[in-house]
Amino acid sequence: MDELERRVLELLASACGDPRAAREPDLDLYGEALLDSFAWVQLLEALEDAFGLELWPTRVKPENTATPARLVALVRGMLGEGR
Repeated sequence: MDELERRVLELLASACGDPRAAREPDLDLYGEALLDSFAWVQLLEALEDAFGLELWPTRVKPENTATPARLVALVRGMLGEGR
């Protein structure tokens, strides 16, 4: 796990209030009711602050944040670090 992934997962776990979000890359965040609309907006704001991104809630598709792995991929892509 690199620093970017570690930081994204830390912010996610904080927004969700559940440490599983940082440990289980394929965890269904919506299916497990860990990421509701309030937590989702809170997460986007935290990612903006941490990485200097502009994440408009109307432009980020929820399916791109449905699992921790998808969220990390979204941030990597936005930062131009596609892997």
